[in-house]
Order: sequence, then C-alpha cells, then structure tokens
Amino acid sequence: ANRAAGKMAHGGVAEYPMGEEAEQTRRTLRFVFSVACERAFPKHRVVGGNAVGNGYWYSMSPASSAGGVLWAAPCAATDAAKILVEMQALIKQDLGISDEQVAYKEVVEYMKVSQQHIALNLLTQRVPLESTVRVKTCTVESTRHMRLSWFPLLPKVSALAGVPFSVESYAHGGLMLVQGKTLVDQPALSQAVGELKKWSAAAGIVCTSDLCHVEEHDSKQALLVHAAEARLESKLGQLATAIAARHAQHKVRVVCIAGPTASGKTTFSHKLALALRAEGISATPLTVDHYYLPLDRQPKYQARQSRADVDYDSIESMDVELVQQHIMALTQGQSVTTPIYNMKTGYRDEPGKEMALGSGSGEEGVLIIEGIHALNPHYTSKIAPTEKFRIFISPITSLQLDDCNAFKTTDSRLCRRMCRDYLFRGNNASKTLSMWDNVRRGEHSWIFPHQNGADVVYNSCMESELPALKGRLDQLLRVVGPEDANYAKAQHLLCALDSLPTWQDKDVSTTSLLREFIGGSAFNVH
Repeated sequence: ANRAAGKMAHGGVAEYPMGEEAEQTRRTLRFVFSVACERAFPKHRVVGGNAVGNGYWYSMSPASSAGGVLWAAPCAATDAAKILVEMQALIKQDLGISDEQVAYKEVVEYMKVSQQHIALNLLTQRVPLESTVRVKTCTVESTRHMRLSWFPLLPKVSALAGVPFSVESYAHGGLMLVQGKTLVDQPALSQAVGELKKWSAAAGIVCTSDLCHVEEHDSKQALLVHAAEARLESKLGQLATAIAARHAQHKVRVVCIAGPTASGKTTFSHKLALALRAEGISATPLTVDHYYLPLDRQPKYQARQSRADVDYDSIESMDVELVQQHIMALTQGQSVTTPIYNMKTGYRDEPGKEMALGSGSGEEGVLIIEGIHALNPHYTSKIAPTEKFRIFISPITSLQLDDCNAFKTTDSRLCRRMCRDYLFRGNNASKTLSMWDNVRRGEHSWIFPHQNGADVVYNSCMESELPALKGRLDQLLRVVGPEDANYAKAQHLLCALDSLPTWQDKDVSTTSLLREFIGGSAFNVH
C-alpha cells in the first residue's frame, strides 16, 4: 500500500498507509475491538471510533447507567488491558468474517442483547426495504457476533497477526485503540471531537439516525440548522476576540488559515474578517489557492503534457515566490494585482484583481491568508512569529453510524468536495473519487504536519449538513457503475448516506459556510 507520513503532536511522526487494503485493515481492527469489548464486558456499552492521530477513541459505560454512554468517562488501564488480551486471543484463532443477509427480527433482537443501541435505533428509523439486514458476522466458540455491514473487511481475523496495535486508557478519558507501536496523540483534535460530542448530545443528535427524528413540519429541522450555525458563530466570535487581544499586545499583521480540502476556508476567512471588523480591526482576506502555477509552468505537467499528472495538493504546484512577494507588499501598505486561477482551464484569468489593505483611514489593516498551504512557513517566513495568528480549520465530525463506527471526517469532507467539484469545477463524482487518495496523501505530507503549530483549531463541522448534501450526493454517486474503478468507494458512501434522512437546503442561510459547497453564498468564494 502507498504510505504517507505527517508530523504530529509531541514531535512524533504517524505513518498513514493509503489504499483499499490499508482501509480494510483499519476497519477490521475496529471490528475485532468491538467484538472483544462485547466478550470482555458483555454488560457494558462501547461507543465511538472517532479517529485521533493513529488511534480510534471510544467510551465505555455500564449498560445500566442512566442517559447512555457518557463521552470520555474515565476508563481503567486494567479494562483496556482486558480488551487487548481478548483481541489478541481472537486474532490467534483462524476466524472468518462473513458478509450475510440476516432476518430483520433476528438482527434487532441481537442488537438489544448486545447493547448496540445506536445500531438498534438505526434499524427502527431506517427499516430495510426487504425483511433482511446486511451484517458482518464472526463466530467465536459457538457464539455468533453481528455488526452492521458498512464496508468490506478482511476475510479473516488472523490477517491482523502482523499488525502492531494496542488498547490504552486515554489521558482525555475513555479508551484508545491504537494502530501502531505507540499513540501519536493530537490533543487539539480530541478536544474538538469532545466539544462537538457534548454539544450534539445536548441537542439530541448523537448518531446519523437521530437526524431522522428531526421533522420538517414543526420547524425542528430549521431550528437544528440554525443551532448548528449559532455554534460556529459563537466560536468565531471567541476567535475574533482572541485575535483582537493579541493585536492589542503585539500588532498582528497576518492571520493564516489552513486546513485540508473542503474545510470551508474561504467562507471562514470572509466571516472572520467581518467578526474582526466588529472588534474594530480592518481585515482583508486573500485566497492563496488562486496562486497555483499556470498549467504550462506546473512541474509535473511538463513530462507528458497531461493535467492528470498535476498534484494540486503539493506545495510545488504553488507560485510560492509570488505569494511571498504579495504578502510582504500588502503588509507594507502597497497594492498588488492578485491572480484569479481558473480550475476548469488550469490557467489564470486576466487581468487579475487589485487589492490593498486598510479601511482608507491610514490604518494598514490585517491580512487574512487562507488556503491548504497557508500554515506553511515558506509563505510567511519574513513575518515575525509574534505578528502572525495561525488557525487550523477542519470539519471534525462526531456523529456515530452505529455503536463502534463514526461517520468519518474524511468522508464528510469528500461529500462536501464532490458537491463543490460538480457545481464549480466541472468534475463528476468518479473524477473526484479518483483523485481522493492522492488528495489525502498530499494532506498528510503538506498540511497535517503544520496543524500542531496553530494557535487555534476551528471545527467547521455542522451536524445538520449531511442531510442537506444527501440529495445532491445520491444523484452524483448513483451513476458510478460497477465497471468504474471508484465503484467500491461510491457504494461505501451511499451505504453511509442511507443512514441519513434527506433535507432541503432552504433553511441554510446565504452566509453559511455550507453555501461554499452547494452554491448561493453571499460571499465571493469561487
């Protein structure tokens, strides 16, 4: 499998294998963890599977505890050790994992007995079209264990024999299933996940099937959409206040906003500029993603004259020298002509756009630069560290698919990007899917290594967004046929999206970050 490595917290490096085989290994490891928890603690509930660094975060509580599983409740090291021993015992056995269609009533009864209440909720809210449910099964000592089937797994548990892993009592609460020799932690991400978990629990939206309860006729959908927006606006206001406080002590010349693709960086930069204006600070956004080299100057285009060879997620595809020149000129009070990059043609649209900082009152103002590489020190090497405020943005999801599988943040971003690529870049779903592994490889090489140097991690996820995207995504993904190399990934997304209701986007405001991906934004984001 292809591999990508990124520097993580505490100076460590987490290796992240790419490709379908690597994905199946991670999924199978989570499956075995879930079965081990059921066998080791049959009277407990285990919920989670949220990715943090090279680990998956879970919480465990007695099934009798009121209010369900308390997220990040402390878990004893002895409990983690007991689960690890059970996992190791399962892997030593030559157990097969089957993909089966099982009678609906049988699966429902099993989910009740095995304390899989989220899976049970999904089965009652999204009843299968036929009287059977597709499940993954594994029989251990005559006991048949079942989990809902979301994606392909390795055919045998013993295939994990050479995979290093551990189960730990996590410092921030709960359990951490670690793939690798040691946990390479990302405390800022676990904090973001934990905060959204608590907000979602208070809103009654713990899993995708909870959104099925939110009905349109009594305005509940609109209220949830507005509540999710209000959470982001509150965080934005706090962030603007923090920047203003820093600015009062040491003049901030540049605010850098970076994050992986489809994080909403462009809309966020415009909203942050408005929030800073409310703090009395004139701020102007600059999208450095417009500084891609023209196609005929792209290094990887030269060999075959094929645009498919261009890696738009690599720093080498950027006109770094021009970015540096414009940042210095703007922060010194000069005007520049910024490029306008046309993703459909691969070239810049002339004549560009005139830009200068300040409000016209003699104040220089603050420059907000945003783009996937905006935290790369090459861009702002001539700006003093005290004059920079760095923000890492990503839609870090918290919704559960079932008890031990979360809706992946990478899948959430992929859903956003597919909608945007189709509307604004002329790409169908197959094209976006074909690029995805390379996009993620670039993120691990060029973007994630800089996230731990950020002053703030901003979680741009809205738990109401997936139902609003679903209608568009269903149309795009349904035409990816079995003959397409991206068929398996398309089917995985369709399966996950099937756990959600479909909502209209009429309640999404024109200033919403989501409008960057579905159109109708009040900001000039494309």
